[in-house]
Amino acid sequence: PDSIARRTNKEPACFDYERMMYEGEEVAVECKKTCYVNRWPEDINLENGEKCVYKKTSQYFGLSEKVAEVGTCQDGMCIKKLECLRTKLLVYPGFSVDKDCTIKCNDTSSKMLDNGTMCALRTSTPGFTFWSLVWYKTYHACG
Repeated sequence: PDSIARRTNKEPACFDYERMMYEGEEVAVECKKTCYVNRWPEDINLENGEKCVYKKTSQYFGLSEKVAEVGTCQDGMCIKKLECLRTKLLVYPGFSVDKDCTIKCNDTSSKMLDNGTMCALRTSTPGFTFWSLVWYKTYHACG
């Protein structure tokens, strides 16, 4: 039978990367994640367009931090310029999917995400489980 596990790339195997909440969305703390490539850990850049923490501020007398400004990952660095933004929806802590199969660029154009990228088919209201609504993108448009 077909399963998500079969359709997921087996190499490289990557660890989850640290995120912070910002306006109800998880954004990457850094634009890199650690993956095993040929049995060795290696830092891999997150995809360009991933939202990231550009600037943090401390709160509660320095006991915690919050996101002050969001940037965009570009070649492994978090830059201030916001273009081709990907909106991530939180499924459960530490796991989020793209809101759509396309991302908006510069207010006028859009770009399709790579085939196999997990994105939401539809969202639900609070009280329903979201996990069952996750869909693997194919060449068909998300709806």
